[in-house]
Amino acid sequence: MTLLTVSDNLSDSAALCDAVVRLRGAALVAELGRIAGAVLASPHGQFLPAPPPSSGELSQALTALPGGRPGLLQEISFDGQSFGHFAVSGRASYSELDRHQLASLASLTAGVLQVHSLAQRSTHAYAQVEALLAQQTQILDQLHESVLTMDLQGYITS
Repeated sequence: MTLLTVSDNLSDSAALCDAVVRLRGAALVAELGRIAGAVLASPHGQFLPAPPPSSGELSQALTALPGGRPGLLQEISFDGQSFGHFAVSGRASYSELDRHQLASLASLTAGVLQVHSLAQRSTHAYAQVEALLAQQTQILDQLHESVLTMDLQGYITS
C-alpha cells in the first residue's frame, strides 16, 4: 500500500483545480480520471460524468483490464447535485484508507466543480446584463430627446 505524502496531496489538489479551470469535455474527463488513479496508485482511474452511468458502464469501469480485479466507485456530489463518479481499478485489493482517500478526492472535486459552475453562471449573467446595458445605451444615443434619471427624492442622477 502506498501512502501519499502531504506534498503529493497538495500537488494532486492543485492539479485538480487547474484541470477544472483550464479543461473542458474529454480532456477534463481524462485528467480527472488520471488524478483519481494517481491518488490511489491505481493503473486505471476514470471520471464518469453525470448523468449516472449505466450498470454496464459501472461494471466495465470497475473491472481492470488485466485479470479483471475489482475496484472502487465513488460518487462525486455536492449539496444534492451529482457531478458523476470516480472509478479506480487494477490493483489486487483496496483498503479502507483507499476508500477514504477516494471519498476525500470526490468531496474536493465536487466542491471545486460546484464553485466553478457558480462562477460560470455568474459570468454568463454578467455578460447578459452588459449586453442589455449596451443595447439600452444605443437606444438612448439614437433618441432626439433629452433623458433625465432621478432618485426617489427628485435629485437628478444622470
